[in-house]
Amino acid sequence: MKLAALLLVAASLLGGDVHASDQAQPWSKALEVIGYAATARASFAKGCSQDNGLSTTPAYRVICPKLGTIPAELIERTALPYLQKHLSAPQALDAIEFYTSPIGRGLPPKILKEIETGKYDQLTAEDLQQMNRANKLPFGQALKQFAMDREVNIAVARAMLTYEPYQARACKTRSASSRDPTPCHRACPTAPADASKDAPSFVSERPGDRMQRHPEALRSTQRYVQNVAQWLAGA
Repeated sequence: MKLAALLLVAASLLGGDVHASDQAQPWSKALEVIGYAATARASFAKGCSQDNGLSTTPAYRVICPKLGTIPAELIERTALPYLQKHLSAPQALDAIEFYTSPIGRGLPPKILKEIETGKYDQLTAEDLQQMNRANKLPFGQALKQFAMDREVNIAVARAMLTYEPYQARACKTRSASSRDPTPCHRACPTAPADASKDAPSFVSERPGDRMQRHPEALRSTQRYVQNVAQWLAGA
């Protein structure tokens, strides 16, 4: 019974900051509060395990190395029109109200943990009871139809498959416009994992820990840099 209820709610989830236009509200917020992007990534991550046969298939060999870099915004933006097709604005507001309530907001992290570990030991009997009630409401039924929509799953998978991390795009642009024979992985090294231990040679400020203390600021900065780079490249 518990497994069946979990699968039903997990299906309703499958199918940051919200910077969508007013037209995309409240559907963008609904995708955010149900943890759609994280759930989609976690579902693919299971197939990336070395002991999973899917990890050797062509699609997974492309997706797995970059899975952690695929932005939630990309996944949510791809799923957005399909959610709008299945979920009315009032239903989206009901979903937001439930998943931001004291009971509802704790459900997506628990479901995500169970998907990641494959162990169904996070949700309590009360959690399952609340989820069953939610799934019988109009917004729950609409989310279920959204999750069962084959087109949204294909679209999200295709978006994740074709996504190129900024580093790869920058290297590709450089290779196309330069005769520099240096391999891309050397010409465009990854950023230091620990900002306190390294910095470009032109930076004179002492190392700090602000980015570690405020990860949201780091994510905002990364989004800004990516947007500027794409604009300069004519993307």
